[in-house]
Parts: sequence; C-alpha cells; structure tokens
Amino acid sequence: MLIMPDERLAHYLNIQKYVSDMQRFISGRRLKKILLPAAVCGVLMCVTLSLVAADDAENPILDFYVQRAEHAFTSRNPAETGVSYSFQAKFYRKVIEKGGVTGSVDSAVIDYFYSWGKLDSLRPVSGDFERFKDTDLDYPDVFKMDYIYNLYPNDTGGQELAIGFDTRTAEDTLPTGLVIIDRELYYPMWLYLSYPNKVGYKRFTRSFRFTEVEGMTFADSVWEVGAKAGVFFSEYYRIETGITDITVSR
Repeated sequence: MLIMPDERLAHYLNIQKYVSDMQRFISGRRLKKILLPAAVCGVLMCVTLSLVAADDAENPILDFYVQRAEHAFTSRNPAETGVSYSFQAKFYRKVIEKGGVTGSVDSAVIDYFYSWGKLDSLRPVSGDFERFKDTDLDYPDVFKMDYIYNLYPNDTGGQELAIGFDTRTAEDTLPTGLVIIDRELYYPMWLYLSYPNKVGYKRFTRSFRFTEVEGMTFADSVWEVGAKAGVFFSEYYRIETGITDITVSR
C-alpha cells in the first residue's frame, strides 16, 4: 500500500493553511490524499522565498550536509555504482476529470532488469505494458546540479533533515523541490520535484519514497501527477507506482 507524502511535506514547509485550502477545493476524501503531494510540490518555488536562503553566501552547516548528502547519493545509487539489480513495478494510471472525479484507470505489472546500473530489459507480467513501459522511475541526484540550497527554519533536530533546492533563474528547465535526508547517515528518504518549465505541461510533479536494500538506495514508491496542455482542454492524470521484490546481484 502506497503511503502518500502529503502530511510529511506540509510539516517541513509549514504550510498547513495551504493544505487546508486545497482540501476544501479538492472534492472526495480519497482524492485529497493522492492529489495533495502534487499540489504542495507546485508551490515549492514560492515557498523557497521564505526559507533560510543559502544562495552564494557562506553557510557552513548547510554546506556540511550538502557535501555529505552528495556522497551518500552517489555511493548508494545503484545506477552510479554499476550494480546489477531487478525489481517489480506495479503501475496505476488514473485520469482526473471535471470536479476531481476519477475517470478511466489503467494498470500494469512489469519486471525490470538492470545490468551494471543500466536498464537491460523489461518483462511484462500483466496489464497494459505499452502504456507504462516508458514511465520514468529514475530519480535525479539533486546534489550534483547547479542549485541554490536552503535549510528550513522549522527544523526540529530529529532524524529527518529537509533541504530545499531552487534554480538560479526562473527559465531553468531543472526541477525545483525538497529532499529529506537522514540527519546522521545522509541518505535520501523522500524527494519532491516540481517541473515549472516542462514543455507541453501546465503542471508536472514527481515524488519518491526511498528504501535501503543491501546498502543501495531504491525508490519503493513513485508518484507522478501531470496536467498535459492541449489545444482545447488539458488532461489531468496521476500515476502511482509501487516497487517490490528488489534484488541486488553482486
């Protein structure tokens, strides 16, 4: 069962009022839980203005965590380390119609096989393989990109540390967002991405929850929410992906 990251993200951004407003706007209790992560991600760029800005100024605490998180991302990323691994992905794609009503639903189960960190083959198990075979399940290493990083003023000093990242110009095509890392081990726990300049979309967000398998970091849940721009209307959809049976071959 997928655990939606809406409450966790709202805590770190301290935007409970925004979440409350979105709940009143989106009808249907089940739909609220699923659409809120994407809606919250959509305001990350605006919220960044109220953070403890790093920019190019010196911030030794922020620099400390960014450097160690970058090392943890690289050393634990199976694509970077070149290990061979496999997993099974279960996809659910839902079209959101007028009034927030869930329309058509498609699904598929696909086995993924990687050799030396690269995708080697896919094996359809059930469902609509063609619709989901090109779904992007990879997560970017946000600590290797040219970002402005930020710490959050409401940090409580617990196990989880939230770091915001923003682009240097409004026209940049890189995603902006929030990454939550383990404060002591520095590996990623959650990642929220908003793509404000994605071509062909009015809105596009992706969210990841991570797990550790044999010292490697894998996403075990992925959410993609998009609003495809059309000539006469936009298509609103949501893809929920659960990843299981992760096996690493040494």
